[in-house]
Amino acid sequence: YLDPQYVLRRIHVFRVHSISALIATVRELPIFIESKQREGGHIRLVVIDSFAFHFRATPPGTDLITGSRHMLPVISSLNKIARDENVAIVATNQMKMKVTDDDTGKKRESKI
Repeated sequence: YLDPQYVLRRIHVFRVHSISALIATVRELPIFIESKQREGGHIRLVVIDSFAFHFRATPPGTDLITGSRHMLPVISSLNKIARDENVAIVATNQMKMKVTDDDTGKKRESKI
């Protein structure tokens, strides 16, 4: 089980580049999980990296409330998938904060 090739063959990556692609991927996730189970595999963990990125990156002229409105159904779907498919789902989120240097008063961004 510690063979790197064995581990890598069991990792599946889906790259999404938009809100609509993320929503479509989440919608198809139960079908993917069930197909792997029919093949004799078991998916135990789903990791979504930078989950909120697409929802925060709203087009000019829209607000964050619009992004949040799209995010809530996706979160609800992920909760249902976790429960129904008995998988753990972990969503990460990169955060930025603005830090002010007390000596100079200059602001700089810091990623957490």
